[in-house]
Amino acid sequence: MPQWVETTAYVLYARPLGERDKLCSFFTQRTGKVRGVAKGARRLHSRFGASLEPLSEVRLWYGEREGQELVTIGQCELIESVFDIGSTPEGEQLIHHLVELVDEFCPPHQPNDRIYRLLRAILSSLRVVEGDRARLLKLYFDVWMLRLSGFFPSLDRCAECEALVPRNEAIFLTIEGRPECVACQSAVRGIILSPLMRRDLRALLTEPPDRWIARAGMEAWSDQFVEFLRQFLSHVLEKELKTERLQEL
Repeated sequence: MPQWVETTAYVLYARPLGERDKLCSFFTQRTGKVRGVAKGARRLHSRFGASLEPLSEVRLWYGEREGQELVTIGQCELIESVFDIGSTPEGEQLIHHLVELVDEFCPPHQPNDRIYRLLRAILSSLRVVEGDRARLLKLYFDVWMLRLSGFFPSLDRCAECEALVPRNEAIFLTIEGRPECVACQSAVRGIILSPLMRRDLRALLTEPPDRWIARAGMEAWSDQFVEFLRQFLSHVLEKELKTERLQEL
């Protein structure tokens, strides 16, 4: 007999499986990332309705058997849709970017409440911002995903000489995520973080997203840093994100 689990979850994807079913992936609050089969989900009058759209928050019931990778999706009730966010090309692209990062960085069956709460905060903020502010939320999310996965370092100490770098000085961050003071800079690929950038990035790690994106002056450096993050993520994952490749087409 399967063991049944009830939890809230974000849908990552739901792909066709055969003529009637869907192969689904969820990031659950209780048990982390799980994959399972939603039987009959492709039928016109499926009981799953519109609850399997990417990044919809749902209440999920699933059954798992020992030794089996895929779970059985018993019930999936919609809590909150992201239809309003995904109704524009930019919003849809951002949703797929968030999904891809969670799918890449979160191992199966390892719950991470901080990432779950991060997703909730980002989606809540996205509903009330437009234009460049949404771009800053993507930057916020990327930095936090790198941080929570152990890849984004402190920007206050040089990794080479181990000296504290005064806050009124710049620091160099390599594409591998290694901070170096100006005197120790050895790498070519990376970005120089001005005192202003360091200040704003420190604030990113202490402030909720809606408060952080309201800060003034970040437009002056955010585009450059977004490009650095794209390269940084590619280095960490050892591949380019699919959403970044599609954006270039």
